[in-house]
Amino acid sequence: MGLADPASVDLLERARGKALAAGRYGVRSSCHLPLATARRRLGILVFACKQPFAYETADLGFLRLVANQVAVSVENALASDKSVAARAG
Repeated sequence: MGLADPASVDLLERARGKALAAGRYGVRSSCHLPLATARRRLGILVFACKQPFAYETADLGFLRLVANQVAVSVENALASDKSVAARAG
């Protein structure tokens, strides 16, 4: 599945809506990155700044690394919770 599938489009539309709402708090720029692993999509990680044009193309590589690490950590935490629940149940 790519960014054109309906679930991804829905996530992006909701993220855009949140970005517009963030403008009321002075957010002038943001960077939205998918939180996804090889197994599943988890959501979107948003970086926001009150400074306009705060994120440049050169920043994207590092921010993608951060998003990938967060996605792996979240997936591991969810798997751990599932394992604990299975042992308790």
